[in-house]
Parts: sequence; C-alpha cells; structure tokens
Amino acid sequence: MQELAQKITVLDGLAGNVGHNMPEATKNMWLDLLEPYPARLVSQAAQKVLMEYEYKTMPPFAVLQKAIDNLCGASKEALDE
Repeated sequence: MQELAQKITVLDGLAGNVGHNMPEATKNMWLDLLEPYPARLVSQAAQKVLMEYEYKTMPPFAVLQKAIDNLCGASKEALDE
C-alpha cells in the first residue's frame, strides 16, 4: 500500500507543478500503467520529467514512460548504446 501512496504523491506533484489537479479517473489509469514499476523508479522518472519538460501543461503519460524506460535502460536510446 505504501508503494501506491508514493505513486499517488508523485502524480499529484506532477500535476501540481503546472497548477492542476489530476482527475481521479486519469490518476487511476496512470496508476494502472505504473503498477509494474517500483515507486522509487516512478519518483526518479518524474523528477527527470520535471527538470526536462519545457511546456506549461501536464506532461502526457508517454513522457513519464520514456523517462522510466531511460532509467531502466529499456529505451531505444539505451538499447542502441
């Protein structure tokens, strides 16, 4: 349960960074997609997104997924190396 709470905190932080609240339905979809990943990895990826995402909108899930993949070494860029 603590993993779930940590992931919710991360999603709330991402949304709060752009002055929004994530709707519950959207948050639940993201949590389903993030289920295979440990909360620490999700947090690290979110921090990377916050440092690099240059738009004033909530980043789409694909941006967070790409950051997770980069950290895991599963991205196309990591695999090419």
